[in-house]
Amino acid sequence: MMRNAFAAALLLSACATSTPTPASLDGTSWTMLDVAGPTPTIAFADGGASGFTGCNRWAANVQRATAGARVGLAAVTEMACPGPAMDTEARFLSILQQSPVAERRGDVLVLAGPNGDELARFAPTPH
Repeated sequence: MMRNAFAAALLLSACATSTPTPASLDGTSWTMLDVAGPTPTIAFADGGASGFTGCNRWAANVQRATAGARVGLAAVTEMACPGPAMDTEARFLSILQQSPVAERRGDVLVLAGPNGDELARFAPTPH
């Protein structure tokens, strides 16, 4: 059931009219820094973002922002995972629920809050 709901949400977000992801982020993949255990990821493509929470898969719409791209959480799968993975997921989802702005700062990607405060840092994911 949740798999169907997630697939439907992804399909709807793909069909929705969205602003293209800023060229500096489109086609990039990132891995969260300073996390022990399962590591959240974020990838940007075709006006959206998706990745891994540390436990589940997630997808979001992306809108251009002055300093980068605003990430708005759209869908998350709902599998149960061992304690540390759920803790990591809860932390990551609480960041995404703030509709952070994703921006490159040097060699890292930063998810910034409304006041520009750094909520999370990511390194490029090796291919």
